[in-house]
Amino acid sequence: MASDPGGGSAHWLARAMQELGYPCTASEAAFKGLLKQFPGRIDEATVAEALGLMARTVRGLEPDGLGLSATLAAVLSDGPPAAPLGEAGSATWNVAVVVDVTKARSPGLAWRRVAEGLDHDGFLVPEPAGLGILTTAFRRATGESLPISALVGRLWSNAAGQLSLLAAATVAPPDAVPWDASPRRVAPLEGLVSGASAAGTANGCWLSVDLLAVLCQLADAGQAGPVRSLLEAGPGKACREVLLCSLGALRAAGDTDWGALERLLWSSLLPPFLTGHANSGLVLRRLWDSNPAALLKGMGLWAGGDIGRVARLVDLLAQLGVLHAALEVAPLELSLDLADAAARRELLGATLDGWLAERLARQGGGLVRPVARYLEARMAAAPTPPPQLPLDQGRAPPPQLACETAACLLRGLHAHVACGGGADLASEVSRAQAHAVVAYPGAEALLAAAAAVPAAGSSGGPFSSDVEEEANMHFHSIYSENRPVEEVVEQMRRFKVSGNARQVEVFRCMVHNLLDEFRFFPNYPDKELSVTAALFGRLVAANLFSGMALGVALQCLLTAVSEPTDSKLFRFGLGALVQFRGDLTRWPAFCAGAAPHAARIRSVDSAVADALERALQQQRAAAAATGGSGGSGGEGDGKQRGGSGMADMSSANGGAGGAGGGDGGVEQQQQPQQQQQQQQQQQQQQQQQQQHHQQHPLPPPPQQQRQASSSGPGTGQGSSGNKAAGGRKGGDGGDGGGGGGGPGTMTITDSVGGSGTGEALNKLLQSNVAQAAALSTLNEKPPVVSLSTTINNETLESAERNLRDFKAPPDTAMDKVSFIMNNLSKNNLAAKSKDLAALVIVPGYVEWFANYLTVKRAAQEPNHHLLYMELLETMGDKALVKSVLRTTYYYASALLESDRAITQTNERTLIKQLGTWLGLQTFARNKPVLVVDMDLKAMIRDAYQRGRMIAVLPFVQKVLEGCKGSKVFKATNPMVHGILALLAEVHGMEHL
Repeated sequence: MASDPGGGSAHWLARAMQELGYPCTASEAAFKGLLKQFPGRIDEATVAEALGLMARTVRGLEPDGLGLSATLAAVLSDGPPAAPLGEAGSATWNVAVVVDVTKARSPGLAWRRVAEGLDHDGFLVPEPAGLGILTTAFRRATGESLPISALVGRLWSNAAGQLSLLAAATVAPPDAVPWDASPRRVAPLEGLVSGASAAGTANGCWLSVDLLAVLCQLADAGQAGPVRSLLEAGPGKACREVLLCSLGALRAAGDTDWGALERLLWSSLLPPFLTGHANSGLVLRRLWDSNPAALLKGMGLWAGGDIGRVARLVDLLAQLGVLHAALEVAPLELSLDLADAAARRELLGATLDGWLAERLARQGGGLVRPVARYLEARMAAAPTPPPQLPLDQGRAPPPQLACETAACLLRGLHAHVACGGGADLASEVSRAQAHAVVAYPGAEALLAAAAAVPAAGSSGGPFSSDVEEEANMHFHSIYSENRPVEEVVEQMRRFKVSGNARQVEVFRCMVHNLLDEFRFFPNYPDKELSVTAALFGRLVAANLFSGMALGVALQCLLTAVSEPTDSKLFRFGLGALVQFRGDLTRWPAFCAGAAPHAARIRSVDSAVADALERALQQQRAAAAATGGSGGSGGEGDGKQRGGSGMADMSSANGGAGGAGGGDGGVEQQQQPQQQQQQQQQQQQQQQQQQQHHQQHPLPPPPQQQRQASSSGPGTGQGSSGNKAAGGRKGGDGGDGGGGGGGPGTMTITDSVGGSGTGEALNKLLQSNVAQAAALSTLNEKPPVVSLSTTINNETLESAERNLRDFKAPPDTAMDKVSFIMNNLSKNNLAAKSKDLAALVIVPGYVEWFANYLTVKRAAQEPNHHLLYMELLETMGDKALVKSVLRTTYYYASALLESDRAITQTNERTLIKQLGTWLGLQTFARNKPVLVVDMDLKAMIRDAYQRGRMIAVLPFVQKVLEGCKGSKVFKATNPMVHGILALLAEVHGMEHL
C-alpha cells in the first residue's frame, strides 16, 4: 500500500489507486474506504494526480492474477460483503464515484487549480478516451468543461504530457473542449469553396491562435517531431486554410521573428495559395489584413528572387489591390523584385528608376547602402532555379538580376548621390557600378549610361549651347508674361513626342533645368515662384515628367510641403499641388509621403487637403476590398482560373486589371546574358546535342543520356532550360492546384467504355483490368502536399536542359506569353490565340512554345488540359501540334526513366499528368500512340521486369483515359484491346 500523506509522499492517492486498480472506484463504499486510510484534507494537487492516473490508464490496467486487489478493495469498503468487484463495472475507472466522494470529503476544492495541477510528472493522455475521463470529471465537479486555459494558457513543465492532451483535444467532439472560449481566436473563414469548412474542423480548434502558439512553444521545448506529426496528420490535410490564417494572427502586425516551426509552417502552407488554390483570394486577403509583413516575408521566401515567381506575386497583389502598399511594407529585396516585375507589367505607375528615385528621396540616404549591397549580391548570383521547400533547408541562392534591371537601379542610385548623397554613399554606388561591369560583360555602354546621370535626375544633359538657349527662351516667355503657362506646357507635350530630334532635346533640356533649379526656388521673387509652381504642377498633371525625372519631381514637392507654411518653398509646393490635386490617386506613394503634412496643408488650402484625404481614403478602400473591376489598360480579362475566387482588381495607379491567377503557371526565366555564359561553359555538349537533333527529332532515351553524360539529372549548370520554358516548379495537389493526378482510382472501364462494347469484355474490364490499373497505387499515398514537400520537377528540368535545339524568344516576348497564358480563358480564347500566334508562330518560336506549353503548363496544370487543347486547335498551326506531341513523348520518357519515379510520389504525379496530356493529344483526337513513338505494351513488360510498375501503370491508365468518348479507340479497338489484355494478364499474376 502507498505511503500516507504524513509519510512525505505527494502521490499517495494515485499510487494507492494504481495498486488497487479499477475495483477501488467500482462503488462509493470502496472509494470511501480507500480515502479513510489517509485522513486529512485532500488538496488540489492530489486530485490532479489521481485524475492524471485515470486518464493515463483508462483501459488495460492489468489486475493481479490472484484477485488480491479486488479483495483488498472489498476489505476497505464500508459496505457489506458482496460479489467480487472485478466481476462488474471494473473495466475502467468510475469517474462519478471518484468526483462525488472527493467533493464530499473536501468540498472546498478549487477545481481550476486542479486543472492547473495536471501539469505534473507522469501525466499523459495516450488516447482520446483519457480526455473523456478529464472532461467528465470536471463537468460533474463544476458543471463546466475543462478550462481552456489549462490546455493552452501556458507552456507546461511536462511538455510531452501537454502535447498528448492537446492531441486528444484537437480531435475531441465539439462539446468536449470549449475551444470557442480561447482568448485569441480568428473568425471562421466564411465563403470557402471545394468543401472546405469555415471552422476547419467540427470543434473549431484550429481557429484558436492560443493552440498554435503553445504548439510552437512545445516545438521549441523539444517536441518538434511530435508537433509536426500532429499538424501534418490533422490540419495540414483537413484545413490548411484555417491553419494558415491562425498562423497569420499568431504574432502582432509587423512581427516576423519566426521560430523554426513557424518558418516551416509558412514555407509549407503558403505556396499552394500562391499557385492558384481555389481559396487563394479569401486566405490571402485574411493574411494581408492580419499581418501584411508576415505574408510578404512568406512570399519572399517562396519566390527566392525567381523572376517567374515574383511576377506571380505581382499579379496576386494587384488582384488584392495592395500592390503599392506591399512595395512599402515588403523587405527591401522583395520590394525591389516586385517593383521590377510591376514595372514590366506597367503596374508600377512609373519606371523602375523613377520609382526608386522617389523612394530614395523619401527615405533618405539610409536606403542607398542596402540597395547597393542588394545589387552587388544579386549581380554576382549564379543563375539557378528557385529553392525547394522547406525553405530553411539547402535554399538555393537567388538568380542573377537582369542587366536592364541592374542598370535601372544603378541609375537611380547615381541620381540620388549626385543630388548630394555624400562621399561614403558615392563610394558604395561606385563599387556596385564596378561589380556590374564585371557581372555583365558586353553591357558596358548600358552601364556607363546609367552612371552618366545629371544631378537633377532627369534623363538628359549636358546640352549644346543652342539647345540651352532655346530652352531658356521658352522659360523667359513665361516669366515675361508673353505666353501663358498652358501654351508652353502644350508645346512641351508636342516636343516630347516629336519626331524631330532637336525638339526632343529641347524638351529634355527644359525638364532638366527646371528640376536642377529647385535648389534656388527659395530665392525666387514671389511672382516668378508662383509661375514656376504652376508650370511645375501642370507638367506633373500632363505626365510630362517620366521615369526618374518623375520621382525627382515628386520628391521636390514632398520636400516643399514639409517646410514651414510661411516659407517660399512651401508656397511653391502648394501651388504645384493645386494644379493636379484631382489626380493625386495616380501617385499612391506620393500621397503616403504627403499624409504627415496634411494638417499643415489644410491650414493654408483646405481644398488640396481634402483632395489628399480623398486619395488616401481610396487607397485604404482598395486595400480593404477583396475584389473589383479590372483596370482600363490591362491585357486580358483577368479572370481567375482554378476557382480561386479572386476577382480582377485594377491597380492603385489605374493600370491594368490583375492578371488571372491560374493553377500555378508561374514562369521562370533567365536573361540572355546568363544563357550566353552557360552556353560558353557547355559548348561541347551543346554541339553534340545539336548534331544529334539534326538527325533525330528528339534526343535519345533518357537512359542512354545518363550513360553518355557525366552529370545526372539536376546536377548541371543548365538553367538555360528554365529560360526556354519560362516556367515554375511544382504546384500543389490541392483544390484547384496543379498536382491533381490523384492515386489512379478511375478504372480503365470508365476511361474507355462506350457504346458497342461487348458484354464479356466489359465484365473483364470491370473485374480485373480496372483493378490492374489501380494496382500500382495500393501502396501509394495520394499526391497531397505535406508540410515539408511540394511537387519536384527536377527530372523534368534536367531533361529540358538536353532539349535545347530551339530558338528562344526575347525576354519581353516571354513575359507577354506568360501574361497571356495566365489570363487565358474560354471567353477570350480566340483573341489570345491570335496574340500568341503573333508572338511565337510568326517569328519562328514554335519549338520553344511547344516546350513551354508542355513543361510549364500541361505537366503541372491538369485542370487546364482541355483549355490548352482548345488553344492548340484555335491557333491551327500543324507544326505546333506536331511539336507539342513530340515534346510530350520526350518528357514522358524522361520522367518514366527517372530513378525518382520509383521513390517519390510527386514525381509520379507529373508522370500521370503528362499521361493525361498525351491521351488528349492522341486517343481523344482519334489518333493512335504509334509504336515508333512510344510502345505502351513493351513499356508495361519492361516495367514488370525492372520493377517499375508503380510508375508505368498509372501513366498508361492516364493515357487510356483519352479513349473515353473516342469514336475509334474504344475497348474493342485492337490496339486498346491488346493493352487492356496485357494489363489483365499482369493483374492475374500472383504476389505482384
